[in-house]
Amino acid sequence: MFALARRRNESEVILEDKVSGSKDAFEIFKSLMDDIPQEEFWLLLLNKANKVIKKVR
Repeated sequence: MFALARRRNESEVILEDKVSGSKDAFEIFKSLMDDIPQEEFWLLLLNKANKVIKKVR
């Protein structure tokens, strides 16, 4: 039961930001890119309304 609840919480949709252009995507990732020692590849998953579902590294 606890494992099922944990998996459900991990897969919850974020839906915090709406992306209408590259500037919005930059603002979302700006805080993540502050102090990283190497280059990273990130994905921004959006729904049909351009709201953020998940950020994936």
